[in-house]
Amino acid sequence: MQLSVPKLFLYACSAFLLCVNIYAGQSSPSGNYSQVEYRVDSCLRIRDFKKALYLVDLYQQLTKYDDRSYAASLLKTGEIKFVQGDIGSGNDWLEKAEKTMHRVRVEDKWLNFRYSYLKGRYCFFMGRNSEAMQWFHRAESLARYIGNTCNRELAGLYSEMGHTLLQEKDYAGATRYYQYAIAIYPENSLVDRHEGMRLKASLAEVSMWQGDIDRYSRLIQPCLEYLGRLSDPLHPALLEIYLSVNNLVYKVEDIKGVIRADFLQYATTILNDFYPPDHYLAVILYSQKGMIEYARSNYANALHYSSLALQINKKYAFLDFYLDQDYGIVAPSMLVLEPDRNKVIGYCEQVAAELQQTGLSPSYMFYIQSLAFQAKKDTNMIINSLNRMITFS
Repeated sequence: MQLSVPKLFLYACSAFLLCVNIYAGQSSPSGNYSQVEYRVDSCLRIRDFKKALYLVDLYQQLTKYDDRSYAASLLKTGEIKFVQGDIGSGNDWLEKAEKTMHRVRVEDKWLNFRYSYLKGRYCFFMGRNSEAMQWFHRAESLARYIGNTCNRELAGLYSEMGHTLLQEKDYAGATRYYQYAIAIYPENSLVDRHEGMRLKASLAEVSMWQGDIDRYSRLIQPCLEYLGRLSDPLHPALLEIYLSVNNLVYKVEDIKGVIRADFLQYATTILNDFYPPDHYLAVILYSQKGMIEYARSNYANALHYSSLALQINKKYAFLDFYLDQDYGIVAPSMLVLEPDRNKVIGYCEQVAAELQQTGLSPSYMFYIQSLAFQAKKDTNMIINSLNRMITFS
């Protein structure tokens, strides 16, 4: 990372003075975060990853002889990497923090809360939801020791528990934890208000999957109104709520009347300006674009966006829903666009094998394959593909 001399000097002075505060015993208002961690959090919440990593690196260098602060800096680096989408590197930093805590027998409740919470996030990213919930419950049990001055962190934990339970189709549990998060999430800043609205959109998603459309409509309407009156619609903290709201209105409402083209454009701009190109949120954005273009019968664009989503998706085990969805767009789009039916047949065969390895049903691939054989007037293979489709239904 290249920084100008003035920026480098300011960053170094800022981090040094804050670390001096640590050694002088000046704690943050929460009593758990150091002043440096507050500065790093401020950068992270506006997705200034370079500055956040720069500050936390200085923090590590200046606190390596203070076991508690050094372990905290390692955990903070892991957290930044997770938000940045670098899941493997994030876990490496968690392991370094765990070794430091174990070696020096650090029994700090706050550090153990943070470690358990982040370890749960790692397991969620890896698609290990049961293990993730074990870590989250461990963090939840430690939360009573950290007081009520860290509500943002606790709300983050409840939010992650809601996401995990939603994936497991435990709608009652997901609703409960989303409500916990909404009840305690502070609204001290603009970013807080953005995050609070994202939690409400997540609660609306539960209602959608439960089929309670009336409740869904009541919950999603304030989110749409909030996004519609923003003075800065390109704030980096808005990406997830744009994706969440667009996904919800597409699944429930008439696509032509509700999907906001400006929301998708804002999401695209934020992603390009603030996030790595292979971030997991790019999978969701491209998948949404592919889904919308397919619904509009624009098969070339649908093929383009869903193929982009699939290229990135292979890095992330927790996005199987989008994997299934994008394959389900690419295959029929190829059927329309690709004159060589053998290529379509081969693609469906390849994808069917991949889906079986992930535990997803390949039935739809065999259905598309049967249509390709139909174009070739190969009756025996049509029947074979349909029988395979029925087997895996």
